[in-house]
Amino acid sequence: MTSLTETKSLVGAFTPEAFAAALAEQSAAPAWWLDRKRAAYEKFAALPMPVRTDEMWRFSSIATLTLAGFTHSPIENPKSKIEDPIPFGPAALTFLNNTLTPSTPTPALPAGVIDTTLTEAAAKH
Repeated sequence: MTSLTETKSLVGAFTPEAFAAALAEQSAAPAWWLDRKRAAYEKFAALPMPVRTDEMWRFSSIATLTLAGFTHSPIENPKSKIEDPIPFGPAALTFLNNTLTPSTPTPALPAGVIDTTLTEAAAKH
């Protein structure tokens, strides 16, 4: 009598529905990028779970390997977390007679801030 062994899917909680929902959140992304994401998911979903005879998994304990506890992480707007990234004004290069000046006087630096070269700072401070 032959017995069939069931091969567990690597997909886990990353179901086609969850993947479609994740792509729906990224609808503003370019079409070529979304197509690549779809192709990558299809390749991922087609993979079987690793077995001990796979060379890269030979010394790993794969009996309890599952992706069931993992879910898609929602994408947040990184700009929404930036409050005031640069408290000073923009950087500037100052040229005097077609020559870059090593230091320019900076008006109203906060207390304790020193505007000098590294050599001068090492000698004086």
